[in-house]
Amino acid sequence: MAKSIRSKSKRRFRAIKRAEVFQPVEDARLVKLAQLQADAALAPSSHMDTDASADTTLESVQVEERGRSGAPVKTTTDAAATGKMEVDEQLTAAQLKIRRMKLYMSKNQFRRKKRDEKRKALGRKAPKIARKGRRV
Repeated sequence: MAKSIRSKSKRRFRAIKRAEVFQPVEDARLVKLAQLQADAALAPSSHMDTDASADTTLESVQVEERGRSGAPVKTTTDAAATGKMEVDEQLTAAQLKIRRMKLYMSKNQFRRKKRDEKRKALGRKAPKIARKGRRV
């Protein structure tokens, strides 16, 4: 009888399927990725080898390369040693959040949510029709 996507029987079936079919696959994938990451952390990497001269200080920086302020460009060895940048980690966390949101939202719901977040960040209000509970 209930053929609608929003029907309780369909919702219940999808929830069961999500928990019993897809959840074990996701858990196995996470375990596999964690194991690979642990192995990679223990194994020495040959492509990230740095020599002793890579540890530069402010005095040994090339003077020709100057920033806008005129001060010598300062290089840090932390980023070179780890191979990762803070920006990369922040982007992946944001991307994961967006993927989780998209997983359970329709395309239009996701667009509306992003549009509303953008309006909120700019300090604008939603249109009058949307404020009353109806969407345009």
